[in-house]
Amino acid sequence: MQTEEKQMKMSYLIKRFVPYFKKYKWILILDLICASLTTVCELVFPMLVRYITNSRINRRNNLKNRTFLSDFKNNRLCGKFLYG
Repeated sequence: MQTEEKQMKMSYLIKRFVPYFKKYKWILILDLICASLTTVCELVFPMLVRYITNSRINRRNNLKNRTFLSDFKNNRLCGKFLYG
């Protein structure tokens, strides 16, 4: 009996607010679209950051721990920089 009363109350409230929402139908639609877009961005952003981070870490590991000094020593122009 209580659930029927709650459903009746809910349907009564919806019927009561529908005329109000008809006046602002496009604003309501725009608001729902923006809320959906915000939700999608909140879900996709961490995945994008994870992808970018993992790809940079993999690229850095592929460099085999090279440093600036090791690159400079192995450079063919090193002799010109050091000895003129």
